[in-house]
Amino acid sequence: MPFLFLAFSILLLAVVLWRFAPWNVRDLTLEVGSALPSAQDFSSGGFEATLVRGLDSGIDMNTVGDHEVVFKVLGFEQTAILHVVDSVAPVVVGRDIEAYVNGTVQPEDLIESMQDKTPLTVAFVSEPKLSVLGLQQVRVRVTDAGGNHTDITANINVLPDNEPPVISGVQELTVEQGGTVAYKRDIVVTDNCDTDLQLQVDNSAVNLNVPGSYPVIYTVTDSAGNTATASTVLHVITPLPPDISEDVVQAAANDTLAALFPNGLDAYSQRDIIYAIYRYCHDNIGYVDSSNKDNWIEACYRGLVEHRGDCYVYAMSAKLLLTNAGIQNRDIAKIPHGDSLHFWNLVNIGEGWYHFDTTRRVDGSEFFYLTDVELMRYSNAHNYSHAYDPYIYTDIVGQSEAEHRYPPGVAPSGPTELPAA
Repeated sequence: MPFLFLAFSILLLAVVLWRFAPWNVRDLTLEVGSALPSAQDFSSGGFEATLVRGLDSGIDMNTVGDHEVVFKVLGFEQTAILHVVDSVAPVVVGRDIEAYVNGTVQPEDLIESMQDKTPLTVAFVSEPKLSVLGLQQVRVRVTDAGGNHTDITANINVLPDNEPPVISGVQELTVEQGGTVAYKRDIVVTDNCDTDLQLQVDNSAVNLNVPGSYPVIYTVTDSAGNTATASTVLHVITPLPPDISEDVVQAAANDTLAALFPNGLDAYSQRDIIYAIYRYCHDNIGYVDSSNKDNWIEACYRGLVEHRGDCYVYAMSAKLLLTNAGIQNRDIAKIPHGDSLHFWNLVNIGEGWYHFDTTRRVDGSEFFYLTDVELMRYSNAHNYSHAYDPYIYTDIVGQSEAEHRYPPGVAPSGPTELPAA
């Protein structure tokens, strides 16, 4: 009996030792970016190891980490660890740059290129002193996900800032007596260094309750003390007379058409007719900063009698002339963004719907008989100036959904209907 007990104990100990023997499967360490290993790569003994779980596509070999892999050897489960490590430092090439005094520089600005198999972070070893003019040397550290880092040295030449900001988009303003004015609308301020400049408006001479012309002065100063100014004139005009009717604007439209087409409409092609109407509205209506967007009769009076108005006035005046000339037309509007609105027309002379925008623009651009693709190229490059809902107007010539771009946070939301003329 003692002999049998001893033999059994020895056998049990052998089984336990074999069960946990490290020579059956082994841990494996591979560099990040390596191929996924096979089950046999974990074998360290003479017995075949069969994979149970853990060695599959769920292991990301491009990310540092440890992964448990379970095998079965002679009926027993054994566990190994796959260590995915990153022991290779990033390869980095730096570059010298110029910066303006008291400006900002990001550490990435001094990197020409950087390569590694894991995500990289970039930081200054010590912050540059951009308050000091001249050449200074800085160190930038690039660190990978494995903690390996590479330092590079580059030069920053700090230059004085003697260039003033630029104020653009300033134009004459017009408002009805007692109205309000968006002085900064369409005004853009740029600077060679600063990105967050505060535009100051001096409208102290303006009296919105008394008709007349008043000076308005814009001023902006950058962080280096450079100042730019621009000036314009605000025209305060008397309100419309209260007895304006549809008959009045219809008569004005017909008188305009008679002057444009002295031989009668039948003597002109539709292309000639729409071009003449375009030129008349564009060239004879002066831009006014605001108008009532709820009354097409008032808008047409402003455009065809007083010859001044905003985009709504241009669109409604053109609409009335086109309609009375027998030209098929539709209204279209920009998707509202903040306080930014825009209205224009569509025309069809048997060739499909084309854009027809008679509003004057500061940059001198004109939009006569444009395809959708042509107009969207302009819109995308000019702060979404004509970003309408393409899912509503699906039959415009050259319609291409891919050409449309929208302001951040703005998406197509349905038609924006204009009051019918």
